[in-house]
Amino acid sequence: MPRWTFEPGHTAAEFQVRHMMVCWVRGHFKDVHGTLDFDQDDPCAGTADVRIDAAKLWTGEKDRAFKRLDEAAKLPGYLSYGQLRLHPIWEPLRGDPRFEKIVASLAPK
Repeated sequence: MPRWTFEPGHTAAEFQVRHMMVCWVRGHFKDVHGTLDFDQDDPCAGTADVRIDAAKLWTGEKDRAFKRLDEAAKLPGYLSYGQLRLHPIWEPLRGDPRFEKIVASLAPK
């Protein structure tokens, strides 16, 4: 059975979900790793081993992300200063003044 190896620089996983039954929101994962074993004579016998870094989700909706993050920061105990400062999932937002403002709002007094 032939095996294909996903090349992260040339592979992506994409999806779309319906938001409030009004519009579609699309998402894109660029950092995809894995293999696909495929038998063209028996497609149901194929297997896939896929690893996707969920922290690298891209929707193209950065403004919406900041709005939701600001709302979440106002919920007691939901986010912490340390989580936003230290966790690598927030790396794509660091350096943006909107992110820094949200982080500062959670700083210990």
